[in-house]
Amino acid sequence: MKIKPALRNLFIRSAPFSLFWRDYARKARAAGIDWLYIILSYDCDTPKDAEAATKLYAWLSARDIPATLAVPGAQLQESQEKYRAIRGQGATFINHGGAPHTVWQGDRYHSVTFYEQMSFEEVVADIRLGHEIVTQVLGEAPQGFRAPHFGHFQDAEQLRLVYDTLSDLGGYRYSSTTTSVYARRYGPVVEANGLVEVPIIGSYHWPLRFFDSYGYIKDRVTRAVTDAYAQGLTHTVEQLTRRGIPAVLNYYADPSHVIDNQAYFDALERAQALGAQFISYSQLLEMAQPRERLA
Repeated sequence: MKIKPALRNLFIRSAPFSLFWRDYARKARAAGIDWLYIILSYDCDTPKDAEAATKLYAWLSARDIPATLAVPGAQLQESQEKYRAIRGQGATFINHGGAPHTVWQGDRYHSVTFYEQMSFEEVVADIRLGHEIVTQVLGEAPQGFRAPHFGHFQDAEQLRLVYDTLSDLGGYRYSSTTTSVYARRYGPVVEANGLVEVPIIGSYHWPLRFFDSYGYIKDRVTRAVTDAYAQGLTHTVEQLTRRGIPAVLNYYADPSHVIDNQAYFDALERAQALGAQFISYSQLLEMAQPRERLA
């Protein structure tokens, strides 16, 4: 059933966070998650992200923090030397579709390629194109997928199309395409047509809101985050560790949004100091066993 945006937003604003985490923790434990884990992924939708991702991954790898990059095929081809170098250092790349996700107009980037505005045939073609480009540029087929512009392709029929297409392509193990509404319903992992779907999740007090870097940028021209983004991350880790709540904080950001924000890097180091463990999607699949199937 399709939920109207107005009703969805009302639910997100009014849902008691304590009830969310209590139910989520129960589902996490049932799936074999007994600690606080953090998965960091980075959506690289503009040319600026390639340079930023190079610096960002160097910092992360020096601290043994895994990172997954979701790069649209057009951007992957445009900056393939940089992304090949990052892949050679150990980063994981997932299929993020083939067409560009932003275009430069006037004095800023504007978002394009929304799956909900495309025919199903066009969506399938874009997923296949993304698969081909990742395989060609990086020399190996991707095992994970994320749809463009998080949260815009969420209906049951739309998700079924994604999973059926990935199944047809073969070799896919996971997707991270669903919002935290699915984390509330299923917990940190759910089986989806032979794949494992890993929903994103929000912050401690706003678990059903998007917690991504774009929501915290100072303006749409510079696209740099404020310190509030890092503060939200730190507060979430502090509260969950203090209360012993097991969780998978599936968080994503754009590299160019965070690369010059020292508070973001401080927050990651603080999370490590508090005992949170940074893992990859593949590591999550090794420890977690979905107990439910996506309806």
